[in-house]
Amino acid sequence: MRDKIIIGVIGVLLCSTGLAQATITNVQIIPEQPILTDSIIISVNGIEGSGRVQITSTDFAINDNSLSLDISLSVGPYTVVTPWSHSEVIGTLPQGYYDLTVRTFDYYHGTLLGTYPTVCFTVAPEPSTLAVFGFALPIFRYFSKRII
Repeated sequence: MRDKIIIGVIGVLLCSTGLAQATITNVQIIPEQPILTDSIIISVNGIEGSGRVQITSTDFAINDNSLSLDISLSVGPYTVVTPWSHSEVIGTLPQGYYDLTVRTFDYYHGTLLGTYPTVCFTVAPEPSTLAVFGFALPIFRYFSKRII
C-alpha cells in the first residue's frame, strides 16, 4: 500500500511540475496521396499521462516545402494515461515534395513534450485523362508516404 502511495505522489509531482509526457502515436496525411486540388488534413493521435488533456492552441506554418504543426496541450494533475487527437485542415498545397514536423508543448510551461518523426509526402499534379480506343482513362501519379 505504501509503495502505491509513493508512486502516486511521484506521478502527481511529475505532472504538476510540467514533466508530464505527451506521446504522439500517429500522424496521417489525409488523403494519403494528395493531388494539388485536394484539401489536405493532418490527423494527429497521441496519449498523455496526466489524466486530462485539452488542446489549447495549434500553430501551423509553411516554410518552402517544410511544414510544421505545433500543438499546445493543457494537462491534468493525475497519473492516468489519456488518449487525445487533433485534425488540422491545411487546405491545398502546390505540387511538390513536403516534410512535416509535429510537436507537442505544455501550454502552461512552454516546454516541449514530444516530437513525431518527420513525415514526408508528395502532392501530385492534377490527374490527366488518356484516351485509349475511345475510352477515357484517368491517369494519376502515385507517391507513397514515408517516415524518415
